[in-house]
Amino acid sequence: MKNLTLVAAIMALLVYGCSEQMNPVEPAQTPSNDPASPKVCSIIPTEDSSTAMRTFITASKRILADDGGTVSLQGAFMGTNKKEVFYDVSIVFPAGALPGDTTISITIEKTSFQENAHVTFGPCGLFFNIPGELTLNATNVQIAEKQTTVRLLYWNHETWEPMPDSWGSFTKKQKGTVVAGAAIPHFSRYAFGR
Repeated sequence: MKNLTLVAAIMALLVYGCSEQMNPVEPAQTPSNDPASPKVCSIIPTEDSSTAMRTFITASKRILADDGGTVSLQGAFMGTNKKEVFYDVSIVFPAGALPGDTTISITIEKTSFQENAHVTFGPCGLFFNIPGELTLNATNVQIAEKQTTVRLLYWNHETWEPMPDSWGSFTKKQKGTVVAGAAIPHFSRYAFGR
């Protein structure tokens, strides 16, 4: 009987701990019932390796907190504009940056990446002890073709905002390629904008 009670208590904690109410990035944000309402991080399905037309592309790697390390995602896909869209995204953690050993993920969705190089990192809402070095390179994304200048943005309290100066953000655009980076203190969603 004690084992059954213990299992029930653990299950209740797991369900409560994984609820949308427990968002460590924005505790003041109240969840919306509107399915179109943007969230700090999206729930991204795992890519299906059996099909050539995958919508989501994901990379993940376990980083040991004491050692630090790098997680990266590189490749290309054919865009709807019949141009090859290239992506190269990485996050580098120095030793001691993470609060514990953590599996880090990088996810792009082809359509939103082609539009503005939108990238989601996980686990959602993770804060770092020392900033991680984000690098985001994209070629043939629509915003770079339409705008003369672009900058790196992050999702903050239901709006896209430019990276704060204290994050050391930089963005360079040259011949259809945008190279950007910043020292980020936590995970959110990141993209190019005006």
